[in-house]
Amino acid sequence: MLERCLELLRSGTMGVLATSDGEQPHTSLMGFIADEDGRRLWMVSSKDSQKWLNIAQRPKVSFLVDTREECRTRERSGLEALTVEGHVTLVDVSSDEGQNAKARLLKLNPYLEEFFSEPDCVLFYLKTHTLLLLTGINTPFHYEFQS
Repeated sequence: MLERCLELLRSGTMGVLATSDGEQPHTSLMGFIADEDGRRLWMVSSKDSQKWLNIAQRPKVSFLVDTREECRTRERSGLEALTVEGHVTLVDVSSDEGQNAKARLLKLNPYLEEFFSEPDCVLFYLKTHTLLLLTGINTPFHYEFQS
């Protein structure tokens, strides 16, 4: 089941990022890319966004990737939902690592160029701590990465 989790992350391009300011939850639809091993999910945002203000205060977040698009025309009992929990790390977009991530993000999500062209953009990754895959409504698989 771990391999299925990694397939969902490697093949996904959109997901929902959940953050909090401590009192109010906040969700954002995000373009993303995953490292091959699923340990880091890369995203970009604006420093002025509610999500980034929340992350700056509380870097522990969760991220949802699912197969609802693939299940539109077939039985919903096969729907898969993968929740990733971890913490966010800011990366300098001008660094080698940042430039590599930017190129990979833009290859799969070209519309993100709008974020990168703004002077207040922030490039970050979610460092994966745990995965929870639900298949249908009652088949869970939980995995915790070792530090």
